[in-house]
Amino acid sequence: MYQNDLSTFSEGLLRVRARFINELEEKRLRLTQLRSHLQSHEQSHAASREIGQICHKIAGTAATLGFPVLGKYALAIDGAIDQRSTNLPSPSAELRCDIDDLITEIERIQATTA
Repeated sequence: MYQNDLSTFSEGLLRVRARFINELEEKRLRLTQLRSHLQSHEQSHAASREIGQICHKIAGTAATLGFPVLGKYALAIDGAIDQRSTNLPSPSAELRCDIDDLITEIERIQATTA
């Protein structure tokens, strides 16, 4: 009985992982679009907020599903945006580079899991 439960759990986790990977494409496209809005002072606050929300979701799931590097990048961006929202300076070049690293990691995952 226990083996059957474990097998069912593993199958369920694999389905969740596959869905997560599929959803990464939409997130990658949106992050790329939002990153370009960081250059505009008028749009940077809203773009930062949405980037933070996307990264928060990725960070909360990635490591559990076997993507610790992706989770680390997303957590760092989420934290930086969270901290920035209290100070409200314009997005730094470092934040934009971190977003680029996250996008690159998503592309790497997509290439290796396709």
